[in-house]
Amino acid sequence: MKSRREIKQGAKRQIRGSIFMLFLISLLWMLLTTALVGGSMFLLGRGVFNSIIAVDWEAIGLNWQLWLETLANLAVDIAAMLSVTLGVTWILSMLLGAFREWSVTANLNRMYNGKKAGFGAGFSGFARPWSAFSTSFMRGLFMFLWMLIPIVGFIIVIVKTYSYACAMYVRQDDGGGAVGAITTSRRLMAGRKWKLFVQDLSFIGWFLLSILTLGILFIWTIPYYNQARYNFYKAAKEAGPIGRR
Repeated sequence: MKSRREIKQGAKRQIRGSIFMLFLISLLWMLLTTALVGGSMFLLGRGVFNSIIAVDWEAIGLNWQLWLETLANLAVDIAAMLSVTLGVTWILSMLLGAFREWSVTANLNRMYNGKKAGFGAGFSGFARPWSAFSTSFMRGLFMFLWMLIPIVGFIIVIVKTYSYACAMYVRQDDGGGAVGAITTSRRLMAGRKWKLFVQDLSFIGWFLLSILTLGILFIWTIPYYNQARYNFYKAAKEAGPIGRR
């Protein structure tokens, strides 16, 4: 398998010429997510406001029993609206997150193959909604189930994060089902989780420098980091599984 140095050098070369397009795509995804959350909060606020002004406060007067009943009813209505809003927002956020991950992977694959990042590829998750969502959902479900193990669950989840790191890459590369992609990722990462962890750690300097530049350098650092991870997957796939499952 290629060395970390080769993987990172390849990533630097592959993202060259695509930084502006990747930044534009990321900006649009950010705006889309902000619009989703902002729209949900606006609808919640409007619902709360309508519930409040719908009450005939003059008719209540100084009747404390009516005040308590009215406030209790308002609390129930607001709690219901809040629950629905948060639930819908969470579901839509999950969908957007999965679509974005699929889209990012599509451009990583393009750049790996010597092409520039494409605008259409940057939103290709919307064209494959089930593939994107099912992979993301099943991976999250497995992580949640591991988390339920007492005491050591958190540690296991950290390890499994690296075991399942290639799931979306595999699903887009090879097709098949979500569980199959996760299984393949687990086999590819057997004996390689520590190596990817060390590769991630090697980016700490870049992330700190990006923070010192008030986030400006993240425009380059994040594509570099993502491409290096994708290159790690390709190198692992080329070398084939090692060790035990």
